This record gives sequence, C-alpha cells and structure tokens, in this order.
Amino acid sequence: MNYIRRTLSGIALINQSNVVHLDEGLTHYLNRLCLSNVSTLSGRKKAARVLLNKTANIPIYINSDILLFPNQSLRKVDTVLVNYYAIYDIIEEENGTKIIFKDLQTLLIPQSIHYMRRQMSACSQLLQHLRQ
Repeated sequence: MNYIRRTLSGIALINQSNVVHLDEGLTHYLNRLCLSNVSTLSGRKKAARVLLNKTANIPIYINSDILLFPNQSLRKVDTVLVNYYAIYDIIEEENGTKIIFKDLQTLLIPQSIHYMRRQMSACSQLLQHLRQ
C-alpha cells in the first residue's frame, strides 16, 4: 500500500495502479489493522507519542510493511496517510512536495518538503526504537 485517503463513501487504499475502496471510516480501518497485529490504534498512538516526545501528527506503526504518517491532522477530511516503507524519494515542488513511491507512482502533497522530512525522520526514529 502506498497511501490511504478519505473518499465520499469511506476510504481508498492506493497501491501501484490499484485503488481499493472501502466503505468504512479511516479510524475504524486503522484500528482494524492494528488489532490484526495484537494492539489498538489508541495504544500505538500513545506509545509513539511517548517514544518520539511528539504530540501531533505522529506516525502509526502497523507492521513490518506498513508505517503510516499523516500529512496533517487525522481529523481533517483531506488527510492522506503515506506508507513510509513505500517511499522511494521526495521532491520539492512549487505547490508542495511530490512523493515518488517505489512502484514509481507519484503523489503531490500540499505540504512543504521540510514538513515531509520531519515526518519521515519521526518514522525513522520510531523504527529505531522498535529495533532496540
């Protein structure tokens, strides 16, 4: 999975040229993913807050294939959750940051490259804690 975004009827999971639409809320889906890995979304968020000493827009570790970070608050309708493991590169653009995924799909996020680098750094720090 490259990223998740909300749609009018639920959420869309985007991977390569495949788009899977699910008729469930973003938080419900994330909690279901976490529960399949013997935890809850709330528990994962609390742990990440403590480990990273960060209170907002924290990364969500699901498993060894999925580590999601939001481009903004999860409460916002146009939030995109990007899978850290799927990223090949990020490039600064005039109106945001272009994310290039390993499958060469691209996504333009209306956030600065500095913000995206901070988010990716938080993911890297979280992974370091998990490896200890």
